[in-house]
Amino acid sequence: MDGEAAVTREPDGPTEAWLILERLKDLTEQNAGLRRWVEQEIKDLRQEVKDVRQEIKDVRQEVKDVRQEVAQLREEVRQEIRNVRQDMAVLERGLRDEIAALRRDHRTLWVSTLAVWVTILAALIGLYARGG
Repeated sequence: MDGEAAVTREPDGPTEAWLILERLKDLTEQNAGLRRWVEQEIKDLRQEVKDVRQEIKDVRQEVKDVRQEVAQLREEVRQEIRNVRQDMAVLERGLRDEIAALRRDHRTLWVSTLAVWVTILAALIGLYARGG
């Protein structure tokens, strides 16, 4: 009985062992609640890490796609520049030919005009030489 008397604080009240057990039970419940909370936080963080990794993967894919598009656009621009250069070369040759033809026509016109004047002068000289 001495052991019981030492454990009891008040007569007819809860024993110290019972209080300790109740406190231990409360702490166990709190510990279990905290453990569930920590496990949920870990689960949430793992999901967030997974989501972030997926976003990184998506962004890397987008960057890869953009780089590929830029490379394609560069090639298209280079092709257009080549086409424009070829067109310009064709136009330049055409213009040179046209200028050469105009120069020939201009010389022909001068020669024709000169021939007309020579004919007029010859006619005038012929009329003058005849006397009249």
